[in-house]
Amino acid sequence: MKMSHWLGLAGFVVCLVVVAVYAPWRLAFRNLEDAATKVRAAGFFVSGDRADGVIENGFVVTPRPIPPMDVNLLLKAGKMGPVWKDKVWVTRIPHPTVPDDAVPHAWGDVIAFGDSQLLDQIESKLCYFRVNRTANEVDGN
Repeated sequence: MKMSHWLGLAGFVVCLVVVAVYAPWRLAFRNLEDAATKVRAAGFFVSGDRADGVIENGFVVTPRPIPPMDVNLLLKAGKMGPVWKDKVWVTRIPHPTVPDDAVPHAWGDVIAFGDSQLLDQIESKLCYFRVNRTANEVDGN
């Protein structure tokens, strides 16, 4: 093989590695438990939909702990309003209702909606962890 072919092949391999490590990742959770575990690991608070805190139909993600009663007072139909500030609801697909002005984000087998800034923070942090974990696995760490 000529030197130019080797250089071309090496450049192609480098491009593939860069894309694999730094390309944007989509979040894809298998179920609510998987989503809750990974969201907690990223440093957010997760509150289940039942009074005892167990996750049955969904959960709320917040940057700070909230009282259990606040979880059940979130209206998931109609307008979202200011009560949704710093709150994201995560539930199974399909979910029968979504607030009128919500923009649901599909995360594999779950959807999330609520405060758009918090959604962006969650996605950014979880995708960052995934990229770094993948890069560390490649390095053998």
